[in-house]
Amino acid sequence: KLSRGKPPKEAVVGGTDVRKNQVMVRGYSATAKGAHGFNEPTIVHEILHNTTSHLLRDKGFKKERDALNKVRETVLSEIDAAAGRNISAKADLENFKRAISNPDTGIDELISYTFTNTTVQRVLKTIPVTDKTVVGLIKNAFDAVVLQVLRVLKIDPTQDSLDAVSAVFELTDR
Repeated sequence: KLSRGKPPKEAVVGGTDVRKNQVMVRGYSATAKGAHGFNEPTIVHEILHNTTSHLLRDKGFKKERDALNKVRETVLSEIDAAAGRNISAKADLENFKRAISNPDTGIDELISYTFTNTTVQRVLKTIPVTDKTVVGLIKNAFDAVVLQVLRVLKIDPTQDSLDAVSAVFELTDR
C-alpha cells in the first residue's frame, strides 16, 4: 500500500510500517528531484526498507546482518574523508551519515541509500573494505553492501552478479 500525505514539520520524506506492509511518502511536489518530493528514488528507498528490514531481522540472516553492520561501521569511520574528496556531495553525505549512524536502523538505511542515491553509490565505491570474510569478491563498500543483499535474496554472489548490479546502476545514472 502506498500513500501520500502532507509534509511533516521535520524533514522526513517517507516512512515504512512493516507490520501493515505500508509505505508512506510525503512531499511537496510530484516532480521534485531534491530532498522532498513524491519521486521515484524516495518511493524505491521506502519500498526497500519495507522489503529488506523484516528479512534482515530473520534469525537465518545473522551472518549477513553482522557483515552489513561491519560495512556500516567502516563507512561511518571513512565518510568524512570521502566527503572531503567529494565536496559537491557534502549535503547528501551528511544526510547519509546521520541516517546510518543509528545502530538499530543504520543497516536498513545503508541498503536503501546504496540502492537509490547515486551520490552515495559513487562515494561507497571509494571506501575500501578490509573484511577478510569477503575480500577477493569485493573491492569497496558498495560491493560489500550489494554482496550481502544478494545473499539475503538467495542470489549467488559471484563477480558476474556484482558486475551486473554495478552496470545497472551505471546505466540508470546516465
